Amino acid sequence: MNISDMSKLRGYGRRLRDALVPGGLILSYHRIADAEPDPWGVAVSPQHFEEHLAVIRHLGRPVRLSQLTDRLKEGKSLKGTVAITFDDGYADNYSTAYPLLEKYDIPATVFVVSGAIDAKRAFWWEELSALLLRPGCLPAVLELPVRGKTHRIELAHAAVYSETDRRRDMTLRIWHAEPGTRLHLCRRLWILFQQLTALEQAELLKRLREWASLSGSVPIRPLTMSAQQIRHLASEGLIDIGGHTVTHAKLPCHDEDYQRDEIETDKATLEELTEMPVTSFAYPHGDHCPTTLRLVQDAGYERACSVTWGRVRGKDNSFLLPRYEVSDCNGDQLARRFFRQ
Repeated sequence: MNISDMSKLRGYGRRLRDALVPGGLILSYHRIADAEPDPWGVAVSPQHFEEHLAVIRHLGRPVRLSQLTDRLKEGKSLKGTVAITFDDGYADNYSTAYPLLEKYDIPATVFVVSGAIDAKRAFWWEELSALLLRPGCLPAVLELPVRGKTHRIELAHAAVYSETDRRRDMTLRIWHAEPGTRLHLCRRLWILFQQLTALEQAELLKRLREWASLSGSVPIRPLTMSAQQIRHLASEGLIDIGGHTVTHAKLPCHDEDYQRDEIETDKATLEELTEMPVTSFAYPHGDHCPTTLRLVQDAGYERACSVTWGRVRGKDNSFLLPRYEVSDCNGDQLARRFFRQ
């Protein structure tokens, strides 16, 4: 798609704007980067992201997430509205996404994991994949003690991981991994780690490094925003900062007190940092339970996003907003997916 040829796109937009499927659209991004490997499927290239913004500007009606939910509460039409969100608070949201959002004058909400601000290391899932998806040999058996139970995994052929294996896995997503592969081992441990507290995750990473005969953390550059970058985003007016817990906790896996602390401490930290109200929340991993919903509302949030696919429609719950996670597709593909019946 040639984004400089806007005349054709404008005409296309006029024809299709009134044909949009009724309902608001919330798009979910994580990283805007040329990331390889990307087993989690969280990266969209800067070129493709700019194409997405061109499509959204000319085929939809970009709005703030708060504006979309205000219209929802007021019973107004959501047809054509598009809200952009980012999860986790990656540094490229500031360095790469923000200049492009400014260029197209499109607002967005960035949901920040407050415990990762100014982080000296990567998120646990990135360290996990960096540790396991590197060519070399690992011990044939992995034993991890978790909450009184020892998880024993026999690696078999996956104990040896070649450069060919790595190149193959660079083309896959972790949920497509075949049993018995190193990528599948990474997926199994990812599922296990999600259920744990941050302290338990750190302890297991330490054990994994010892098992793999690696000292210290796996060499991987921290990828999250600094406090200064978040303050700047909030102060410029185009970006709203939202909550995403302190540690990216999978909330329903924990008791009520743990959930409350993750939700309320995150909100208080972000509001102190930005000196602005933080009114939007996104559930890490998209997971929630009735207790989670109540705690989010009790904390003073006005809306919350899930990862359930769908458009926002008139009777939707503002604390269970559906979103579409956007893959690394080009602008034409985005237009065909979201802006045609």
